[in-house]
Amino acid sequence: MFEAVSGFTREELIGSPHNIVRHPDMPPPVYEHIWQCLKAEKSWMGIVKNRCKNGDHYWVDAYITPTFDNGRLTGYESVRTKPNLERVFRAAELYASINSGKLPSPAVLAVKSAF
Repeated sequence: MFEAVSGFTREELIGSPHNIVRHPDMPPPVYEHIWQCLKAEKSWMGIVKNRCKNGDHYWVDAYITPTFDNGRLTGYESVRTKPNLERVFRAAELYASINSGKLPSPAVLAVKSAF
């Protein structure tokens, strides 16, 4: 399913960094917030705009959580679903405001609760 949506083949994706699907419209502070949560061993939930191989895009409602084995962080797991249009419009507006400088980076800390 992911291959059909993103346009990338399994071979292109396996072993590649996640930013292969990072869309340039996604504000860097949003990713900083995601990683702050994950590095603090907390989960993150929100809307993400991803890039397709052909340059198009798709939106996902993402839940990302650290995974552990015997108390040791071993990686991250993500469940992604199709968001409703209202959430996509709200995310697009928020991300455009962050990218244009209308909202300061600390506003990104409210990203999770904005959706």
